[in-house]
Amino acid sequence: MKKLLTIVFIMLFVGVENSSYAQIQRCIVCGKAVSNCPYKGKHPKCPVCGKLKDDCPYKGKHPAKPKEEAGYKVTFSCNVKAPILKIDGTNYGPLANEPYYLKTGSHTITLTAEGYYDLTQTITVNSNNKSFHFSMSSNMLSTSEMNAKADKYYTEKNYTEALKWYQKSADLGNASAQDWLGYFYQKGYGVTQDYSEAVKWYRKSANQGYASGQRDLGYMYYNGYGVTKDYSEAVKWFRKAADQGNAGGQNWLGWMYEYGYGVTQNCETALYWYGKAANQGNTNAKENKENLEKTCTSTSSSTLTTSEMNTKASNYYKEKNYTEALKWYQKSAELGNASAQNWLGFMYEKGQGVTQNYSEALRWYRKSVDQGYGNAMANLGRMYYYGYGVTQDNSEAVKWFRKSADTGDSTGQNWLGWMYEYGYGVTKNCQTALYWYGKAANQGNTNAKENKEKLEKKCY
Repeated sequence: MKKLLTIVFIMLFVGVENSSYAQIQRCIVCGKAVSNCPYKGKHPKCPVCGKLKDDCPYKGKHPAKPKEEAGYKVTFSCNVKAPILKIDGTNYGPLANEPYYLKTGSHTITLTAEGYYDLTQTITVNSNNKSFHFSMSSNMLSTSEMNAKADKYYTEKNYTEALKWYQKSADLGNASAQDWLGYFYQKGYGVTQDYSEAVKWYRKSANQGYASGQRDLGYMYYNGYGVTKDYSEAVKWFRKAADQGNAGGQNWLGWMYEYGYGVTQNCETALYWYGKAANQGNTNAKENKENLEKTCTSTSSSTLTTSEMNTKASNYYKEKNYTEALKWYQKSAELGNASAQNWLGFMYEKGQGVTQNYSEALRWYRKSVDQGYGNAMANLGRMYYYGYGVTQDNSEAVKWFRKSADTGDSTGQNWLGWMYEYGYGVTKNCQTALYWYGKAANQGNTNAKENKEKLEKKCY
């Protein structure tokens, strides 16, 4: 009996345990009893990403993909790298090399890039129009506008921004920006100081004929910054700047003459250039001139006029003392005498009293020509006729011979007759040739007289 009661008790105990276990089955997701699980053990999944809805960042409600709501894949390209793209006012960031999905119809496209005005265009997307190219070239800021931005930042001492805009302008070939960029590298403004880089940009500016760039390149040669110190090269660039009226270049050229750096020391020539610069308000030049006037010793040339200097030079030339002739023509030429400049060019052309140098000859001829000196125009025309220091060009030669002839210079008239006689740079015409030969011969030009007599036998 006792054994039977024990068996019944065990059966009742096991039955109770089994009944309790069945009542608290648990959810395999949240671990709660199925009866307590909000989803009764059946948590829903996101149909898009497959995650449980509670784990999905969109709670199972992903926004519709552009592709699903768009009409076509549309591609954009631009001649400017990665401009900021806006489509119908929405900013999409830098233009990407991938398709954008747009509905059929009109859309407003706006592109923004540094250094350009915004470009806004309306496009129409349809089955035939799914690829669009934009050019922002016409929207580019001018280099002058870039320089103005840079100038503003420089004034504010925001050298980093100033450098950025000078760089953009300089890369597009603006000579002023190139000069400024050189200055920034020289001084280390907004960038690590780098004399070699400064020289590179100064040279780019100088080679475009920009006077300030020429002056600054001369300064680098004078000090040996980024280049081997070379006073002669410094003088060359200071002179180029001075010849264009650059006050800084004129002051520096005066300095070189005062101390004989790269040139023969000459206090009168130094005073001349200091004076030119001082007259433009250059305070350094004014001070240099005042100081030099106290010490400049009078020489035989100090009281001579340029005409008197020319007479001395002419006399030495006739005696074939080319060294002395050159010296006096040089003095007079540097004081601005057009005749002396022309003669100095001639002596460089011929190598008289100096090593032959066509480039120097051209430089002095042009200085004389700029003052309207007729014979220098004829000489410049001859340089083009023969191709001395320039590319041979008969049309250019005719241009200068004609300018010379029009001033009444017999050399220019004779040369113009020659060009018409042989049809060099003009249509051959013996009557016109005889006319110009005659004009020159009437002034006593023996070459023209001979040319006229020879042509008269053939022309009639």
